[in-house]
Amino acid sequence: MNNIILQDVKKEDISVFKNKLQESFMFGAQKYFEENITDKIPEEKDIDESLNTNDTYSYHLILNNEKVGGTIVEINDKTNHNELHFFFIYPEYQNKKIGYLSWKAIENKYPQTKIWTCYTPYFEKRNINFYVNKCGFHIVAFYNQYNKLEGIESGPEEFFKFEKVINK
Repeated sequence: MNNIILQDVKKEDISVFKNKLQESFMFGAQKYFEENITDKIPEEKDIDESLNTNDTYSYHLILNNEKVGGTIVEINDKTNHNELHFFFIYPEYQNKKIGYLSWKAIENKYPQTKIWTCYTPYFEKRNINFYVNKCGFHIVAFYNQYNKLEGIESGPEEFFKFEKVINK
């Protein structure tokens, strides 16, 4: 299997990128809840907010000249504490080790990183397994009705915060 290439998302690709992101997230939610989900998740405003945050970069994940997923990362060149806003593999490419290869490509793109942070809904058990057991993250917080994350107005009611400390 070849390496994953991170290709910048161009302005003209934004609409398709957002649709594929939502399709991938909805696929996971439908598998968990075992029902047809018609509301787009995440909400478009949340994706737009991420795309328009300072110091964010959006990439298509390319394998063998085919788009297989995407990501939006926020890179802080001062602290080297970086955040994974969105990371997704298209449903037809899931469970083929592409997620892990893609994550390694992201890490390799930003070797100066000291800490990676990301969040995932509690119900996405596959994500928990992926981030903790495959990629070396640790769960550092569980947000819920008793422990709310300040500034979060939409999204899942319960979710985990993951961190991966890179030893340099």
